[in-house]
Amino acid sequence: MARKTREESLAIKHRILDAAELVLLEKGVAQTAMADLAEAAGMSRGAVYGHYRNKMEVCLAMCDRAFARTSEGFDAGEGLPPLATLRRAASHYLQ
Repeated sequence: MARKTREESLAIKHRILDAAELVLLEKGVAQTAMADLAEAAGMSRGAVYGHYRNKMEVCLAMCDRAFARTSEGFDAGEGLPPLATLRRAASHYLQ
């Protein structure tokens, strides 16, 4: 089997994180297992573990992604008044 490209690997990670956001909101961290994340993402547990070693790593990746979205919003608001910059950052994060 051929190795996945960087873009394919990134798309899979996003798929896992998207599923994790939904499952973790519904069940909470303590009640969520990696198997729950795999099922929600429509993947095998092995595929999820191929990208993330454990639930904590998934949670940290979710935080990193949220921070990156917010940071992009602040960068996009450069030169705007402070309130407009905050609105831009919030809007960017929510997208």
